[in-house]
Amino acid sequence: KPLDRALDTRPEVRAGKIAIVDLGQDRRGDILVAAPFSSPDANRSASDTLYCFSPQGKLRWRHIFDSSFRFGGHEYGSPWDANPPVVISDGAKLSIWAAAIETFWSPSTLTEFDADGHQLAQFVNWGHIMVLNHVRNASGSYILAGGISNQCDCAMLAVLNEEDASGSSPAQDPAYACENCPQGKPVRYILFPRSELTQLSGATYNKLRLINADGAHVWVGVSETYDTEVPGSDWIKYELTEDFVPKSFTVSDHFWTFHRQMEAEGKIHHTVEQCPERTQPRRVQVWSPEDGWKQITVPASTER
Repeated sequence: KPLDRALDTRPEVRAGKIAIVDLGQDRRGDILVAAPFSSPDANRSASDTLYCFSPQGKLRWRHIFDSSFRFGGHEYGSPWDANPPVVISDGAKLSIWAAAIETFWSPSTLTEFDADGHQLAQFVNWGHIMVLNHVRNASGSYILAGGISNQCDCAMLAVLNEEDASGSSPAQDPAYACENCPQGKPVRYILFPRSELTQLSGATYNKLRLINADGAHVWVGVSETYDTEVPGSDWIKYELTEDFVPKSFTVSDHFWTFHRQMEAEGKIHHTVEQCPERTQPRRVQVWSPEDGWKQITVPASTER
């Protein structure tokens, strides 16, 4: 019996945990399941386990998310809640990437496996990873991981070299530095500032919820208010250069509709036309191995 514990049957926990995938010749139709298990405490879940089954239901391998990491002298670990796995095939190389978030606290992990379940790399982020994508350009092959950074309560993007993805998120403050994570850092780590509407709407964070990679062209969508849709109605879109630096931004139409609503309620005391979000560049924090942390100025896009 492959599943030797009781599953958590709550619908909100089960949703989106299964992927039918092509793992190469003779492995088409394999099934990856991020299985959520129940806990002796009826109101909690145990750590998820990633299973790989053949189309006939034979267990090929499993991975239990049970790591623990230390930030600021505190230990963080189980239970882990796994996101749906993503399979990337780039020529002869095939890899499986699975993000998992620490259920109650800030850390998240992104783990790479081969088709046989061997762990190849692990990246640890102080904040939850919510979305993944992959891009190849003239300089190499990269994994793009987006979500939240809890060191600034803001949206983040980590750009990882696919051939050397292990490591942890760079810290602006020693309290946010991982003390026992794998060695290594991302190629780029970008923090996107919260907008005026994020703060006035009561949202704790803005969140990077969408990554579009069309060839070497990459743009990301940051949700600025509470919205269950992706990227939501109140978003800011950032275009990136080929070396993954934000070069321009665009704001959604509904962002300004919501702005006018806030004006009418007396929560904003300037018009859309006067709004700094419309008239001023945005200031984005970018970390790189070469330069460390730098603040860059990102202008509004001249295109729609």
